[in-house]
Amino acid sequence: MQAFSIGFGMHSEMVPITAFYTQVQLPDGSYVKTNDQLGFLHSNHYVIGYDWNISKFMRFKTEAYYQHITHVPVGITSNSTFSVLNLGANFELWSPDTLIGKGTGDNYGIEFTAGTFYSQWTLLPVYDLII
Repeated sequence: MQAFSIGFGMHSEMVPITAFYTQVQLPDGSYVKTNDQLGFLHSNHYVIGYDWNISKFMRFKTEAYYQHITHVPVGITSNSTFSVLNLGANFELWSPDTLIGKGTGDNYGIEFTAGTFYSQWTLLPVYDLII
């Protein structure tokens, strides 16, 4: 069996809670949340795939994908390199005290999967290669 597939999805994601609840102390000693105006990140996902069941127990699948992300919180100064999209890469919980949701990002790649289905005769691993 062989199959081609195509897909599209629109997704939203909350800003990391550590960025959303960041507070700054004012000279009078009070605190203000500087990032509580940030909305959701938005992304459009596009996927095209091919799936081939080579035999009763073997399968090959490949997918190409593209993701466009908008409303990304970034630093407000022109020389800032901060983007919420990079949070989590190094497990830090820090973020700048004032962000604006005007950044964008793109994510794309190709994924290959080859594997076997479990049966009483075979127990072979599934291999994934993501480029």
